[in-house]
Amino acid sequence: MTKEVAWSGLGSGSKDWEYVAWSKINWSGSEPSSINWGKVNWSSLSWGKATKAIDWGKVDWDEIVWGDATKDFNWKSVQWKEIKDSGKESAIYELIDWSSVAWGDLSWGVGTDDINWGKVIWSQLDWSSKNVQGIDWFEIDWTDLEKSDYSQINWGKVQWEELDWGVATDDINWGSVQWSEVKWTQKTEKTIDWYHVQWEEVAWGIGSQYIDWTKVDWSDLDWADGGSDGIDYDYVKWSALDSGDYADINWGKVQFKELSSDDFKLIQFDKVPLYKYTNKLDELISLNPKYGISAAQLDKKDDTYICSSGKVDLVKTNAGLGVIKIIGDSSKKFGDLFELAKGTKLKISNFNVGTDYLVEGSLSKSKIKTKYNDGTLFIYNKDNSKDIYAQLTGLGKVYTLNSLLAK
Repeated sequence: MTKEVAWSGLGSGSKDWEYVAWSKINWSGSEPSSINWGKVNWSSLSWGKATKAIDWGKVDWDEIVWGDATKDFNWKSVQWKEIKDSGKESAIYELIDWSSVAWGDLSWGVGTDDINWGKVIWSQLDWSSKNVQGIDWFEIDWTDLEKSDYSQINWGKVQWEELDWGVATDDINWGSVQWSEVKWTQKTEKTIDWYHVQWEEVAWGIGSQYIDWTKVDWSDLDWADGGSDGIDYDYVKWSALDSGDYADINWGKVQFKELSSDDFKLIQFDKVPLYKYTNKLDELISLNPKYGISAAQLDKKDDTYICSSGKVDLVKTNAGLGVIKIIGDSSKKFGDLFELAKGTKLKISNFNVGTDYLVEGSLSKSKIKTKYNDGTLFIYNKDNSKDIYAQLTGLGKVYTLNSLLAK
């Protein structure tokens, strides 16, 4: 016959707690409130079948002595659903010493489904201990959390690779993530699923200043379905990006109009493969008055050629990636037809309209036709086998912006 003892006569040091018949306690009556839970010798309990009989919603958590007395507490045996159904969930969560919870011992999955993560006091966790490594971040129900909970979590300890990326992480309040606490390493670039970050929720400005943009995997962003549309490009640290980042960014999605003039000038256009995104030329040209795009700003090798007399052979455009910007005389406007400065003639060598790609317009020796009100015509050389030369005779201006469409 199995030994059974009554709990009433046991002290905190007694090993006989192992023999308490928990199943014979009337949990629906007043008996549970008579138990002195501060005297329970948790290390002596017969964890498992015997303690399954405990109704954890009836335990007086206020009496439990936390610390050394509960280091042998078997958290896997706690029935969180009983706490949830007790009607005292909030009060019990306030009484639990969350720094004493052995996270690695929890029965993650079915056993933790009933934990109310929004009532966990995250600030009590000892984030410097190995204990928090036992948290299974895959099982966190982010819908439970309030904004205040986010500030209590140490985001440098979050195991990003464990998150249930997709539907579950869509419930993360990305505007409350403490980016300043994230450990930005090469590992971070791969463990955060950048495709599922809700960029429109990010706290642009104060919060986003701590994002290490060199560790963002730009190739992983949701460019196709609009997931990246929420990025505020004015807060991207352009000066920190390298050639690999430039190659991975979908420049057709970048909203240049969001950028301040100072930020715009930080973009290294010689690394931007805009030859893939000719649809952005309209936007760049329209922003020219705002940002003052000039040859000197884009590439010191480029220049503005002013022909005062005679003729000038312009620096060639690089094969496959050059662009020539021709400025018409806006005072000589007839519809969308502009004349070059009086007495000016333009000659483009090695260029075939249709083959080499003329951007939005047409040209003759002294006239250009374009839809842009400033009389600007862009010629883009996409033929990798040859260079294009521009020659001016007389007065006029031509910008050669080779790096604007740098390959």
